[in-house]
Amino acid sequence: MQTFNPDHFCLKWAAEQNYEAFFEEELNNRKELFYPPFSRLALIRFEGNKEADVEAAAKKAKRFADSLPENDFKKSVAVFGPAPAFFSKLKGKYRWQMLLKGKNVKPLHEFIASLLKELEKRPDKVKLVVDIDPATTI
Repeated sequence: MQTFNPDHFCLKWAAEQNYEAFFEEELNNRKELFYPPFSRLALIRFEGNKEADVEAAAKKAKRFADSLPENDFKKSVAVFGPAPAFFSKLKGKYRWQMLLKGKNVKPLHEFIASLLKELEKRPDKVKLVVDIDPATTI
């Protein structure tokens, strides 16, 4: 096995076949960082043919989130980004993304529904992909 991080706990516990220790350490890390199952995530990805259009749509979504009045969403959801996706261009499409993190899924869903309505007002050629509790953010 090749790795840049041979001392990572995942490899240590895997080599020892100590699944319980891996589970405990991973669960503690997730609790400390407020990751699932202690929170809910929503990844919003913007994809399109023109980089400027994709960036503009992502930044418009962020402005929309920032413009919301102080309500349950702002109190219970953290918005990260937008930023270019890890693979900022894939299969000929430019990609930007935002990550939402909250304790409950309801405010995430409400924000996404509001965002979809807001983005429909100005149709552009940017596709919006929503992934609730994504397995990866790549």
